[in-house]
Amino acid sequence: MSTGATITVEDESGTKFYIFRSHDAFPDIVLPDLQATIEKAKGRWDGSEIGQIMAIFMGLTYCPKSRIQDYEIYPEEMDGCYSYQLKYIDGEWVASVR
Repeated sequence: MSTGATITVEDESGTKFYIFRSHDAFPDIVLPDLQATIEKAKGRWDGSEIGQIMAIFMGLTYCPKSRIQDYEIYPEEMDGCYSYQLKYIDGEWVASVR
């Protein structure tokens, strides 16, 4: 059985994007991807730059030889066993499991 998840990415003004992972969405797999994105983005901008954080995440997790990617952007929250959040709080991006 697949273990899916939605990652909600939210900036300081409440703008949200949703990323869906349809399989292997366990915290020990997803949280390191979120943390790698945060590390790559640190110190790059004065604000959240949500479009840029999305681009970094999708770029870091893109697998050119894979027919189906691990993560996909969706216009709304999808059902899944796990729900993650990447939220801009007090001047920095914070990753968590909800």
